[in-house]
Amino acid sequence: MNSEKPTIFSIQMLRALAAFLVVIAHAQVHLQARGIITDLNPLLDLGRAGVDLFFVISGFIMIYIAGNKFSKPGAPRDFLTKRIIRVVPIYWIYTFFLGALMLALPQLVSHGKTVELIHFIASISFIPWENNIGYIKPLLAVGWTLNFEIYFYLLFTALLFIPKKYFLVGLSTIMVSGILIGIFLRPLPVFMYVMSSPLLLEFLLGCLVGTIYTSQLTLPKWTAYFLVILGIVGFMYSISDAPLVSQRFILWGIPSAFLITGVLFLEKTNSLHISPLLVKLGDSSYSLYLTHIFTINALGKIWVTVFNDYFMLYIILATILSPIIGHVAYLVPE
Repeated sequence: MNSEKPTIFSIQMLRALAAFLVVIAHAQVHLQARGIITDLNPLLDLGRAGVDLFFVISGFIMIYIAGNKFSKPGAPRDFLTKRIIRVVPIYWIYTFFLGALMLALPQLVSHGKTVELIHFIASISFIPWENNIGYIKPLLAVGWTLNFEIYFYLLFTALLFIPKKYFLVGLSTIMVSGILIGIFLRPLPVFMYVMSSPLLLEFLLGCLVGTIYTSQLTLPKWTAYFLVILGIVGFMYSISDAPLVSQRFILWGIPSAFLITGVLFLEKTNSLHISPLLVKLGDSSYSLYLTHIFTINALGKIWVTVFNDYFMLYIILATILSPIIGHVAYLVPE
């Protein structure tokens, strides 16, 4: 969080939750991608919704830290500089590290991918690009979400030049226009993948939540609890059939917004138990997100060699070990 603003503990706990969900989903996908298991457990696969939760949280945080800096001299430059410092260097470190591993020990980490110069440049430039095995993902695969984050930061920076009362209208107009272009002018070049994705609306939702939270509006405790329950029920609805990208905003984005709003207002009314451990893990959630793929991969290779069974236990251990390594990474490189 920004040093000029007090930490919102509920947001840090939700960031930890989102990171845990992603780790669980990716640990299971790791097994399927290598033919170790055939079918994904729908409940564990729901962990992919952690990304949608992250996107809504990101929209909220940007509104929260921007405060009343809209149309203030120097605000756009300061905002973008801080976001770049926060996000880019650590992502580059792990991207370079992965690239070096793929060149030196391809049998350990490549899984069919090769290091291509154009793909590498696109990856560190946050430009969507198709890799050699047909996926629109950067070299460090989890970085696809950072392509969305950086695009959102650029939009936010541009809109900081205008008064705050026009912000949501401006952001909505740009995002919806991009989505409509994606719908009616297909196929688009790969580099336009992000700016035409419905997932962008999750950042918009987060900005809406942030606008509500920073206003004078208050919610009764029962309403906040109801929103939390509504969010959880919304997630549970999609367990049996994971949504397509075009459906995620509705099936995972909107429940994320309900959950976040409810938890925020529970904290505001001192009705939320604050877990210091989850707050700490929320602080290191970005490092956890970037490093958990390395942890899952290394643990998976060891597990298959030693046990080649008890894969639910592997997923549990990966979910425990990844936050530990992620937190160490937060304390050292980040």
